[in-house]
Amino acid sequence: MIFEGRSASRAVFFYLFLHDCAMPDLHYTDPDLVALYDTFNGWSDHRAHYANLPGPAPNRVLEVGCGTGLIARAIAKDGHDVTGLDPAWPMLDFAASAPGGMDVKWVCGTITDYQTPPFDLIFMSGHAFQCILTDAEIMAFFSAARRLMHPGARLAFETRNPAARAWERWVPEASTVTRTLPDGQQVTQWHDVEKVTGAMVTFKSFYQFPDRQLISESVLRFADLPTLTQLAEGAGLRVVHAHGDWDGSHFAPRSPEIIMTLAAR
Repeated sequence: MIFEGRSASRAVFFYLFLHDCAMPDLHYTDPDLVALYDTFNGWSDHRAHYANLPGPAPNRVLEVGCGTGLIARAIAKDGHDVTGLDPAWPMLDFAASAPGGMDVKWVCGTITDYQTPPFDLIFMSGHAFQCILTDAEIMAFFSAARRLMHPGARLAFETRNPAARAWERWVPEASTVTRTLPDGQQVTQWHDVEKVTGAMVTFKSFYQFPDRQLISESVLRFADLPTLTQLAEGAGLRVVHAHGDWDGSHFAPRSPEIIMTLAAR
């Protein structure tokens, strides 16, 4: 583990020596795509959901797959002790230099490699959970989170409900969006599914700049609620809540989301 210290103008960073860690997708590692990530994925109901979870300060909070740190920075602003964990260094570099970045401890790595005193809340947002592709990897994630939780702590995340078949809308004619960046440059984004194999969906995200095109390929898993419940219980966690949308409605067979809150058994 390598430590870079805090000064009046520098954030704290930790670097973990990683093993068996897949390379993050291009839209998490290419500086041009990282810079426009929040333009296409700004504040929303799902971000507000996680920002409200810590409750009264101070609590120790870990965001796994924190990306640009938009939620982590908001939670830290409320007075919580926040750590942002992500395997993509360019995302953390952006997060640390953004407003409020000095208030968060940034860690480059994965939760299975992370050793630290326990947290009151661990969460993963932005459907990042779907990047965990196998039962063994999900079990490892749950077990690592359980190891890092105080008694009474919570683990929260969301994944798309496979029954809603969201990938059917990941085609150019339904997914094309154009945004204007702060410098006035316009970028158009669209998705295109390549294949669906069981619970795995492989697709490409296209980013059309005025002078070039960048393409990021992703594979996501669409796990169902019974599978998630079984794996969580096997790791010593119990389901506290399972919601189906950001309005707080209970999960139903055709809900668009599976929004879970787990606690230690």
